[in-house]
Amino acid sequence: MDVRPLEEGDIAALHAVYCEAAAAAAHGFAPSLEEFAEGLRTGPRQARDYRVLVACGPGPRAFARLGRYERAQDQWTTAWAGDGLLLGPFAAPGDSAAELALLGAVREQLRRCARVVAFDPAMSEGFRFYNGGWAGLSERMASLAGVLARTRYRICHRELNMTLEGLRGTEVPAIPRPLELVREERPDNRGTVRLTHRGEDVGTCHFSVMHPLRGRSPLAREAGYIDGLFVPDRWQGRGHGRLLMLHALAVLARAGCGRVLLTTSAPNHRAQNLYYSLGFHLADSSITLASDGGG
Repeated sequence: MDVRPLEEGDIAALHAVYCEAAAAAAHGFAPSLEEFAEGLRTGPRQARDYRVLVACGPGPRAFARLGRYERAQDQWTTAWAGDGLLLGPFAAPGDSAAELALLGAVREQLRRCARVVAFDPAMSEGFRFYNGGWAGLSERMASLAGVLARTRYRICHRELNMTLEGLRGTEVPAIPRPLELVREERPDNRGTVRLTHRGEDVGTCHFSVMHPLRGRSPLAREAGYIDGLFVPDRWQGRGHGRLLMLHALAVLARAGCGRVLLTTSAPNHRAQNLYYSLGFHLADSSITLASDGGG
């Protein structure tokens, strides 16, 4: 099987391969050909030496995007500037021959890197339509996870992908004094609700409508996303997270969202208890993997 750089004539065939592979991810929206092409051509701003490899045999069967970290990353990956970055690969489900050929070529391309990180969740730029804008590998793609594991990649981070279906506009609870609620909405379909206590921030929830931030599909207009819920340690356990979530969900319901998605770190049991109590359910989980020694 031949592995070579991306050519313009590959894009339509790779779009079909990608849509078949990524259909398993519960949070994603199928991209148009134009959106997919833009994603292939555009690497993350945090990466350098961005390029795309294609496995052919015959015709394009799989692709991988790769590069190097421009600067250190420590939130999930503990990667250092110059470490390798693997944004993929994607192949038709079960096409392990194409995946193995690609990973061999990636190993050669990144052989001088001390570490290679695959599916870093912080690197969603370019493929914002995948997995709700979250770049972690959906664990529904078990065959791809297996190929990565057999080529010395190991899980270093796991996220849970949760969904609330059938969102309806409901009354929101009053804000007890001396708490105050501050709401900010921006024209890019993003918003924030913030709780303050005598001028001190005691909790924040960021949210958005998934269109067009995480996909241009019309279906993305009907889905909201909780981008982040933050309550300082000393203010936890007082119901602030629930208040923030209820107000954020009310805004998304008024925006026409019938369902809401979020992603939470697997060890964050406190947040998961809250999300389950609000009606969210587990839709999927996603992983980041890393391999020492050039993949």
